[in-house]
Amino acid sequence: MATYGEIMRKVYGKVVDNKLVIGNGKLEIGFDKSGRLIRILNKQSKKEYISDRYVKLVGGGPIFCLTFLDDLTPKTVYPTKLEGYTFKNYQSQAELVLRYNINKVNIECSILIKNESELTLWNINIENNSKKRIVEITYPLLLGIRIGEKYSDDILVRPNRYGEKICNPFEKTFDPIIRYLGSASMMWMDLYDPSGGLYLASYDKTLFMTDLEVKKIYHGINALIFSLKKYIYISVGEKWESEPYAVGIHLGDWHWAADRYRNWAKTWMKKPRPPKWLVECNGFLEIVKKRFGEMPNLYRLARQLGINYLSIAGQMIGEGCCNRFYYPDPMLGSINELKKSINKIHKEGGHLTFYINGQALNPRYPSLPKKYRRKIPKNILIPNWETEYKDYAIIRYDGSYVGQYPIDQFPFINGSEKQFDYPYAYYIMCPASKGWQNYLKYWALKYVKEYGADGIMIDQIGADEPKYCFNFKHNHKHHGIWVQGYCQLLKEILEEGRKINKDFCLGWIEGCGDAYGQYVASHLTHGESHVVLFEKWGSNASGLWAKYPYPEVFRYTFPEYIVFGGGSIKGLENRKRVLNRIFLMGEKINVYYEEIIESPVYSEYTRDVINLMNKIKSWLHFSIFKDTIRLRKIPSNVEAKIFERIDNRGILVTLLDDRPEKTPFNLKIDLKNYNYKDIDVILYTLKDRIKRLKYRIVKNNILSVKVEYPQDLQDSSIISAITISF
Repeated sequence: MATYGEIMRKVYGKVVDNKLVIGNGKLEIGFDKSGRLIRILNKQSKKEYISDRYVKLVGGGPIFCLTFLDDLTPKTVYPTKLEGYTFKNYQSQAELVLRYNINKVNIECSILIKNESELTLWNINIENNSKKRIVEITYPLLLGIRIGEKYSDDILVRPNRYGEKICNPFEKTFDPIIRYLGSASMMWMDLYDPSGGLYLASYDKTLFMTDLEVKKIYHGINALIFSLKKYIYISVGEKWESEPYAVGIHLGDWHWAADRYRNWAKTWMKKPRPPKWLVECNGFLEIVKKRFGEMPNLYRLARQLGINYLSIAGQMIGEGCCNRFYYPDPMLGSINELKKSINKIHKEGGHLTFYINGQALNPRYPSLPKKYRRKIPKNILIPNWETEYKDYAIIRYDGSYVGQYPIDQFPFINGSEKQFDYPYAYYIMCPASKGWQNYLKYWALKYVKEYGADGIMIDQIGADEPKYCFNFKHNHKHHGIWVQGYCQLLKEILEEGRKINKDFCLGWIEGCGDAYGQYVASHLTHGESHVVLFEKWGSNASGLWAKYPYPEVFRYTFPEYIVFGGGSIKGLENRKRVLNRIFLMGEKINVYYEEIIESPVYSEYTRDVINLMNKIKSWLHFSIFKDTIRLRKIPSNVEAKIFERIDNRGILVTLLDDRPEKTPFNLKIDLKNYNYKDIDVILYTLKDRIKRLKYRIVKNNILSVKVEYPQDLQDSSIISAITISF
């Protein structure tokens, strides 16, 4: 006879009380006979994840919808009935297959559950026998979602760029859609409370552009819509089969979800191979629109801070930081001056990368300001929008272009407001178009091969909203190819760049992205500067990418990716705060020339923080960021982050202490599964202060460290690090 535990672990799919249910000992998912989702049960916490009020009022929700293109206008249609279903029960797994038909389109949805697993895998297959094209597929579509009856303690974590954490999303305003890969850096999100949560992810190795949607259901229900939308093109008479989706019903918080997504990514995403110099650098100094002959002196300023890397923007033709024709600006010096300065910096042990924008072009090219006449060599190709490059631009369903920055709001194109009747400063280009790829590759490789740069950085592609492209003359089958196009471009630039210089690197992309991280050396997230903006001015602060910034999300999910977390911000104390948070998170510093020159106090503090970073650099290089895993309760206004050594010989803890009075406190860390005998605990603080700390082992392998700062260290905010050696 089977034991109770064996019965609970067994997976099943069956009809119960006229409902279709599939489950195991940890979860159950239920549908009514019309194929509407009416139940998601966490058996471990005994909590329902679909609002009972929603089910009673609406009767459950459809699990997908299709968007057809009707005379260039998209129209979304939902299923109204179930055509049939099949249970497939095996010894260690069960599967439910649901069959629908919409306007002669056959749809088959499947849900697979394995024994003892908290994960379920969902797939959708589509056969388009209608007379219209399908352009968007939303699946899984989960309606009426909340964790249990009490919703005020629910927390939404999602990959809005560096990450976002929204407490009680039912009563907060936030952008309902983030798009992969750009405004969404990964394809997962999680809603949880203290008892556990609901994980939704796309395990799509083909990297189709995906909307991660979280919307509110009103009318007094207080529930959410959780869904994923793919931009897939299914022509009349064609079929399409999805990659798997994951729905997890789990104990624990968002870290459980991040662990599952990372585990999936590790099965196929390549690990980045940044050059040694970038791995070992402390950060970069950004300079904008400076004369080429000044660059060696600017590098020496960076060295005084402890930085050996210059990030250079505004070096190209035009005004401002970020123009789109990348020939070095003759007004800043000659090509020979540029090459000589780069060579001098290399001889002094420094490195340089130069700016390129990855996504948009000025439609006024080849027209340039008069001051550049006869200053551009004839062998330099100036992009011509009208005769060639507009053919590489993204177009929408209705055939229109996608503009960037209204011309009347853009300060650097005076007198060109209505040239060619284009109302925008720039237009978004298709990353899968060979013509656009070749243009970016040409300039990226030219800077390395001819000018001697160490690499380039590519702006905006990991931060801005991705766009679909409905111009199939670019030879892409689907229109949601934004990520695929950029991955191919980055891969080719990296491979060809390393043929020129084995240490060539794509220095950074702005924003962050899991798939891009296979090729780029680092990610400029601005995450810590946005946290400081949020702390100071709240969710409506100007400049926030995410209303509720939480950079721990991307940092924890992909801890091996190098992150520069800073950004320009006003005010000395705010700038120091950004540096403190960068240190706390184990990221690299990015500072700005104008801000360093403006404040000697800020310059000195930057040096002090970098000096402290150097004290623990060997630990950081051989450790994995674990966020608060293993950490027990700490005092209010103290933040701590855990880094576990990959050789299991110790733990690094970074601390940010904002308490008004810095009294001693006990830091408790769980050492379960560690083999420890002799323990050495050392505290590192600013100004080269080093102190050995007292500790004791309390019950259940808990290490309790007494944290006590030097008596003369009483700043309003203190950063420090503790190394725990076994």
